Amino acid sequence: MSIASPHAVRVAPIHPGFVDNPINGREEFHPLAGVSEIASQGSRPAVNSAMSELFKGRVTPDGVRSSRPEDGLVRQVLAWNSGMMLVRHQMQPGWRGARHSHPHEQMVYVVRGHIRFICGGETFEAATGDSFIVPGGMEHEASALAESEVLDFFVPYREDYAT
Repeated sequence: MSIASPHAVRVAPIHPGFVDNPINGREEFHPLAGVSEIASQGSRPAVNSAMSELFKGRVTPDGVRSSRPEDGLVRQVLAWNSGMMLVRHQMQPGWRGARHSHPHEQMVYVVRGHIRFICGGETFEAATGDSFIVPGGMEHEASALAESEVLDFFVPYREDYAT
């Protein structure tokens, strides 16, 4: 994405690993950092094509669509790009997901509630504040022991959730 501006254009180096987030103005870590950005509009750096991918996935609460892929489960796909995806799942007590696997790495954070998780041959429970990682290709399933909300982070993004 090229940003056209009547202002002077300059090259502004950024610190390796950190970028100036144009949404909130704070410096934040990003794995694509370390490249030079084309800066315009005075001293505020513009986002180059490599960085625009990071910020195009901005989602506000009123812009989130909900789906109900199974009884007792609400899914909200939050921010995502081709490299990663953040998904919110809300589960009713007694919900049990089908055992499945996918090639994506998955990080799970329990925002609130209590879930049971089976991953490979291991069964464990996770509650508010717990997190864990599910390796890509690993067969797993989850069930809700109480009303629960989890955030799932997938790498790369899940095409089946993006549509």
